Amino acid sequence: MSAPRLLLALILGLALVPLLAVGPGVAASATLTVSAARVMSGERFTVSGRLSTPVSRPVTLRYRVGGTWRKVARTQTSRSGAFAFRQSLTGISTRRSYRVVAPATTVHRRRYRPTSTPTSTPRAAVSVVDQRGDVRVLPAVDQPGREPAAASSARRVAVARFTPARPGRRVTLTGSDGASTSVSMATQDAQGEARFVPSASAARTWSYTATAQPWKGSAALTTGVTADPRWELAFADEFATLNRASVWTDRGTQRLPAAQRTCARADPSMATVAGGVLRLRVTREPGTGTCTWRNPESGVAEKHHYFLNGHLGTAPGGSAEGFSYRYGVAAARVKFQQPRGMHGSFWLQDAGPETNSEASPEPGSGIGAGIGSTSPEVEIDVAEFFGQGYPQGGLAQFLHTSTGKVGGLQPGAAHALSGRTDSWWTRFHVLSVDWTPQGYVFRIDGVRTFATSELVSDRREFVVLSLLSSDWELSRMPASESGLLQVDWVRVWQELRPAS
Repeated sequence: MSAPRLLLALILGLALVPLLAVGPGVAASATLTVSAARVMSGERFTVSGRLSTPVSRPVTLRYRVGGTWRKVARTQTSRSGAFAFRQSLTGISTRRSYRVVAPATTVHRRRYRPTSTPTSTPRAAVSVVDQRGDVRVLPAVDQPGREPAAASSARRVAVARFTPARPGRRVTLTGSDGASTSVSMATQDAQGEARFVPSASAARTWSYTATAQPWKGSAALTTGVTADPRWELAFADEFATLNRASVWTDRGTQRLPAAQRTCARADPSMATVAGGVLRLRVTREPGTGTCTWRNPESGVAEKHHYFLNGHLGTAPGGSAEGFSYRYGVAAARVKFQQPRGMHGSFWLQDAGPETNSEASPEPGSGIGAGIGSTSPEVEIDVAEFFGQGYPQGGLAQFLHTSTGKVGGLQPGAAHALSGRTDSWWTRFHVLSVDWTPQGYVFRIDGVRTFATSELVSDRREFVVLSLLSSDWELSRMPASESGLLQVDWVRVWQELRPAS
C-alpha cells in the first residue's frame, strides 16, 4: 500500500473510534422527599425526587445507620431526571433518614458528575408511629337544608377517628345492643374521621367499635368498645316565640366604642321571630346623622351611618333567669347573612363571677359549677361569618381571653359544605362545639373544622347569637345597608355518667 493510501486509511479508522468525554463534566443537583413523614408499621410509602440532569442515569437510595449510609435500593431515573422508590418499615418508633446518590456517568459521550442529596434533608425522614383510634357518639348535630326543620329530625353522628389520618381508608362501625348488630361502612377524611349515623334503641344501650381496614400493607386496627353516651338535653329553643321574659335578653343596646361599635348598637326590634325562626338583622338607624370613627391602624377618620344590630344572650338579667352550662355540646342551626360589612356569630361567653361561684352541680359531674376554677374567662366563638368574599372563605372559629386568642379563619371549613351550590347563606347548617375538660372540637353538620386543647375553660358559659356591624367593617356595608341572619333552633346537651 502506498504511503498516501496508508495515511488515508489511518484517518478513516480514527474517525470510527468513539470520542471519549473529556473535561470536568456536567454538574448536577438532586432533590428528595417522602410521601408521608409518619407511617404505620408495614405501610408502603414513596421516596421520590429529581436530578437536575435531563438524562436517564442510575441512582441509589441509602439510609443512615449510625455514622454510615447503607444502600437499600437502586433504580434508573427517567429522561427528565425523576426517580421513585417504594419502601415500607416495620416496628414502632423506627425512624429512617434517607438520601439519594447518583454516581458519575457518561451518556451519549457526555460526562455527568456524581451528585447526592445532603446528609441531612428534613423532608426525607420517615418515622413509624402507632395506630390509634376511638369512637365518639354525638347528639343530633347534623341537619343541613334550605328550609327550617324540626330539631327532632336532626341526625346524631358517630365519629370514628384514627391517627395517623389516611384519607380514603375504609372504616367499618359495628354496633350492638346485646340483641342485634349493625354494621356500617365509611371512609376517612383528611382529619382521619369517618362519620356514621348511629343505631337507635329506646330499650337498650348500644355499644360501638370501629375498624380501620388494612391500608397499603399496614394491618387493620379495631378500637375499644364505646358505649352510647347518655345525653341530657339541658337547653332547647325552636323559637315558636322569642322568650325575653325568662330566657333571652338583648345585649349591647348602648354604643360601645371600646368594643369597636362606635357606630352601632343592638335594638330589640332587630331580633324577632317569624315562622319558627329567629331573625337577627342589621339596618341603618333611622333619625340619626353621621358617625365618625378613627381607624386605629391608619389613623384616618372614617364617616359612616349609624346602625342597629340584633344581639341576644341567655345571661341572667332583669326578670330573665337565662341559661348557662359547663361542658357539653352546644349547637345552633344557622343560615348566615350574605353581605360583608357585618358578621354573624354563635358564641359562648363566661357567665361571670356570681354564676361561677354557685355550688349547683353539673349533670353527672358531681362537682360544683366553677368552684375552684383556675381557668381565665374564655369566649368560645363556635362560628363567625364575615360575609361572601371575605378572605379565606370568611368563616372563623376562635377562643378569646383578655390576653390572646387561639384559632382564626378556617378555610378548610368549606369541606363541610355539600358541593358548589351550597354556601353559608343559602342553607341552614348546624354549628356545634363539643366542650370537655380535655378541649374543644368544633363541627359543622358533624364535620370537624377546628379542634384545640388550649384555653380550656372550667367555668360556666351562656349562649349568644348576634349579627353585629363593627366599626372596622362598615366600609364594606352593602348598598342596601342591611343584612339578615336566621337561627332555626339552639340546643345544648350534657353527657351523663352511665348509671352504676
